[in-house]
Amino acid sequence: TQGSTASRGLGPWQGTESANANVNISWEVDLWGRLAHLHQAARDDFEAATADYRGAELSVAANTAKAYFHVIAAKEQLLIARNTREAFLRNLRIVERFYVGGDVISATALDVQFARNNVAQAERALIARELELNEATRSLEILLGRYPSSTIEIQSSLPELNTPVPAGIPADLLLRRPDLFAAGAEFQATRQRTKAAWKNLLPRIVLSGRGSRASEQLSDLLSNPTSAVATMAASITQPLYQGGALASRARQQEAQLELAAASFAQSTLVPFK
Repeated sequence: TQGSTASRGLGPWQGTESANANVNISWEVDLWGRLAHLHQAARDDFEAATADYRGAELSVAANTAKAYFHVIAAKEQLLIARNTREAFLRNLRIVERFYVGGDVISATALDVQFARNNVAQAERALIARELELNEATRSLEILLGRYPSSTIEIQSSLPELNTPVPAGIPADLLLRRPDLFAAGAEFQATRQRTKAAWKNLLPRIVLSGRGSRASEQLSDLLSNPTSAVATMAASITQPLYQGGALASRARQQEAQLELAAASFAQSTLVPFK
């Protein structure tokens, strides 16, 4: 911090300036492994976040592939709808020719009406297939980061698999799923935090120093055992007067651990649907 003062006596104004710098340093001795558990929990959280990121990438790729196949399927269905309409149109022309020619045995007025209804239904189905193809193409363009103008060119046939999917794949491959890996890492992180929460009930030893007198306090701590014991005693008795708050937090962390275990078990059942 920096400040200045000014005063006026019998003479001109007089001013003084002062600057102070304070540094606080603390170091905790990890006697019971509490800090190690928190460090491992942070690493597990990082692995879970990394797995979630990989899962998001995989989800985008899977949705893009699904949209790609949906466009191809929509094209195939549109082709079927067009062929169906053409077939009904040819049938209508034949029925009308028989009816106009007076061949009441081959075609009646009811047959003509049925043929016209079939053509109308085929035309409605064709319009629906065109709208479906348009929507599927726009969805694919959005996933590809393009403007949804429904102008992207996609092949009209599904790709062929060169090699079949092998049978007898071990179930251990499920652990490669990013969602399962993230759920497992989150469970491990919660488990480490639960251990650290219970170890909060144990005494701590914290060495601290402030400013330029840190070296003087350290020398006093080494040369004067009485002061060293007093400092440690203050740190040891500190966790004993929390009114049960530390134990309540530990029990709360135990409940979160059970919830994380149930969530991980639920995640392992999803791939078997």
